[in-house]
Amino acid sequence: MLPPASSFELFIAIRHVVTQRRQTLLSVTAVALAVSISLIFTSLGNGSQELLTGMVEEKLPHVKIFPEAEEDYLHLYRSLLNRIADIEGIRSYSATLSTQATISFKEKRKNALLRGIDPIQEDAIYQISGSMREGDLFALLGASNVVMGFKLADELDLKLGDTMQASFPPARNSRLKLVGVFDSGTPLDESMAYVSFETARSFLDEGDVINSIELKLFDIDQAQRIAASIDGLGYNAMSWQESNPEIVRSIEVGGFWRSLSIFFVMIIAAFGIAAIMNMLVLEKVREMGMLLALGAGRYHLLRIFIYQSGILGLLGGILGCILGLLGIVALGSLNFGITAGGRELNSIPLVIDPWNFPAYVLLALALSILAGAYPAYRASRLNPVDALRGSEGGEGKGRIWRPTFLEERLACQCLSLGFEMAVAARHILSNRRGTAFTLLSVGLAVGVIIMSLGITEGVRAAIVANTVEKNPHLYIKPDPGEDYLHLYRSLSDKIWDYPGVVAVSPRLVGQGAARFRDNVEGVEFMGVDPGPEYVLMNLQDSIKWGDFSDLRYGRNSAFLGTELAESLEIRPGDRFEPKLRLF
Repeated sequence: MLPPASSFELFIAIRHVVTQRRQTLLSVTAVALAVSISLIFTSLGNGSQELLTGMVEEKLPHVKIFPEAEEDYLHLYRSLLNRIADIEGIRSYSATLSTQATISFKEKRKNALLRGIDPIQEDAIYQISGSMREGDLFALLGASNVVMGFKLADELDLKLGDTMQASFPPARNSRLKLVGVFDSGTPLDESMAYVSFETARSFLDEGDVINSIELKLFDIDQAQRIAASIDGLGYNAMSWQESNPEIVRSIEVGGFWRSLSIFFVMIIAAFGIAAIMNMLVLEKVREMGMLLALGAGRYHLLRIFIYQSGILGLLGGILGCILGLLGIVALGSLNFGITAGGRELNSIPLVIDPWNFPAYVLLALALSILAGAYPAYRASRLNPVDALRGSEGGEGKGRIWRPTFLEERLACQCLSLGFEMAVAARHILSNRRGTAFTLLSVGLAVGVIIMSLGITEGVRAAIVANTVEKNPHLYIKPDPGEDYLHLYRSLSDKIWDYPGVVAVSPRLVGQGAARFRDNVEGVEFMGVDPGPEYVLMNLQDSIKWGDFSDLRYGRNSAFLGTELAESLEIRPGDRFEPKLRLF
């Protein structure tokens, strides 16, 4: 008489796990490797995402408010600041008045962004005081003082207390005293100079105006909602997602690729368990026949193999968590000394989520049970008589494997190559289901590798297409203190003498606004020679409507980007009103 069903089935399943050590080792190792790799991938992905979001939180404004497209400044901004303070979710804000300037000291000149600020407000957003190498940020409150990035100061050979000249037409010339140097770990270190509001307004000869307000939020995910609410007040606001779409794309693509990789790794492990369980069914045919003869039901055999698959998945999941944790600790201990997102990174960014461990154990358990379902079903369909004879049989019919004509010819060909090859071929041909599971596992593994290489190459090609092919490789700008390149034609002729030059395109660039009917948008105007520009920017696949060469002959003609045209609601042939100011 058989023992109670549940204990009997579990006992047999555990006995199979213990006695079939090689199959158990292979199955548990496959699941453990899948779980550990998945945990490491997840920790790396979480670390990269935290690095990006940390850069957004620390180094970027979460919402930025600009003047209307046809305006240069925000005039009645103090009432706006009072209304902003009442919006829920805003942690701090900073009004700014920024302009380009040429800073001169002795014989050296350098273009920089001169940014008028309230140092208390600005420090609440960017924590500049914690990045100071020398001096004091709050010394800006004195008249005509400046704090700049350390790279900018080094290029000008400036030291604390030195006085420099700031100029930029049509602004006034100003003498500024260096009272501090900061190191933010970003490109701002070589281009940013902070001054007080009073100094900036005196430099620009303007009254009580600003040209932007930057906000920091308690939750960066609320940026679009708050930007929309400020837009509703009649102002032009932009969230960090809108101003930095490449960061959003990086987070989304990274999360998708990470999830896809983990999915395929776990599926490969599941097919490995299925193949091993299928082999176990073949090995245990006689034993299962004896169980059936002793009165075991088909559902008993089904549960035995389901339990066994679950035990293997559970053991593999637990071992995988241990290996994954060790791998994460080992990777985290490696020192690299690199800078990313303005941060000094001494190790790979890894973030461990404790909930991932039970989640992956449960996932391994579920996939293992699913992987063992088909072999368990095969075991439950065995015919007792055929099973006792050592063959699987069919549903009520004995069935012994007999090779087909093609299989016999293949076996004979293999026999001519050697006895071992012939035996291996017979095993492959006789165990068709096991062969199928193995081929699926190997095929999936190869497919994942090929897909990974394909996606990597695709991402690389997309980056090349968007950055290298669609952007100039080299810019030539006027000397510091100059607004234009005057003898540019002779310079263009000389550039063509350099090997490897494909295109040279002179440009006259300015900022302004475009008005069409009641629609106004801020734009960047670019005067070009259409022939060289067409080659430089690879525009052959980018022209949606019209002929770019018409710019050469059509006076007062313009080509617009599709998004700008749609926002202005302008169509080919329409005339719009530009308002232009040169850089």
